[in-house]
Amino acid sequence: MDTAIIIVVALLVLLGIVLLVVLSQRARRRQRESRREEAVEHRQEAEVRGAQADRREAEAQERIGRANREQAIAREEGARAARDREAAQEQWEHADRLDPDPGSPHRTGNGTAAPARDSMPEVRSREPHDRTE
Repeated sequence: MDTAIIIVVALLVLLGIVLLVVLSQRARRRQRESRREEAVEHRQEAEVRGAQADRREAEAQERIGRANREQAIAREEGARAARDREAAQEQWEHADRLDPDPGSPHRTGNGTAAPARDSMPEVRSREPHDRTE
């Protein structure tokens, strides 16, 4: 009977080992499946975040384009103002050359002194007026 007990114990130990191997394989499979699901979730989140980043980048590029257009318009307006100021300065100089009394201060139409040329406001067009008195 001693041999039968040894065989039964050996079979039980062997059965326990087989059971442990099977259970550990199942646990590993469940863990792999869980990690696969987690990876899918991370990929989906990454796809959403990437789409959001693309949208924000496109909006930023659009704002940059608008800012560049506004800057170009501002440069054009500045250049136009400079040309207008230069034309006004030329008209002032022409008026100085035409003035029969160069020593007198420049007068505006209402009899007050004209502003200094350096502080002149922007003048778009200044046509010489014919005065008949």
